Amino acid sequence: METQIHRELLELAQPLDLGANHFKVIEEQILFQDEKGQFVITRIAANKEYNEQHFELLPENAPYQLIEGRLVFMKSPTNNHQRILANLHLEIGIYVKNKKLGEVRFAPLDVRLDEKNVVQPDLLFVSIRLVNIIEKKIKGAPDFIIEIISPSNEEYDRKTKLGLYGRFFVQEYWIVHPEEQWIEVYHNKAGILIKKQTAHSGDTIHSKTIEGFVLEVNKVF
Repeated sequence: METQIHRELLELAQPLDLGANHFKVIEEQILFQDEKGQFVITRIAANKEYNEQHFELLPENAPYQLIEGRLVFMKSPTNNHQRILANLHLEIGIYVKNKKLGEVRFAPLDVRLDEKNVVQPDLLFVSIRLVNIIEKKIKGAPDFIIEIISPSNEEYDRKTKLGLYGRFFVQEYWIVHPEEQWIEVYHNKAGILIKKQTAHSGDTIHSKTIEGFVLEVNKVF
């Protein structure tokens, strides 16, 4: 039975789309609804450094990634984001499956890079030679990652994750801009992701890591 304080807290909560119905927000606090329907208040401190052990304590499907020791909130994706992700998964997934080149996965799925970095790329490819990193989560760097940017995550995808994925030797990284309809293509050289191409509608991209795969950009947007 709810206490008066509990009822008052829930009345103060302003609805925020966190990608699931069991989240509410009061200022900086997030209320996670557990299996019994009870809400647990959790505070994420912006100035505190977290690690994988802290990350594992969050409820399943909590909208966070662990990036360089910071718990970073992820807003729910838009319809356009999901449409583009579906198109990319269709093009890449079918090709990889037919050619038996490895495995393709899409978010939400944790990728554990180290104890201070657990991310959820929008799309990833793991080649046959690395399939042993696929467990309950991906334990190690995939060969190839795609991130679809939005105003809330652009700085992370184009700066922080660019450096992070380079450092962990992700061999190929694409950044997709839904509104401007371009794809930036990066290849890894000695731990640094270097831009090779900015592809627009009408262009094609030849993947470095997925052997023989060519993407027609106009099939994405």
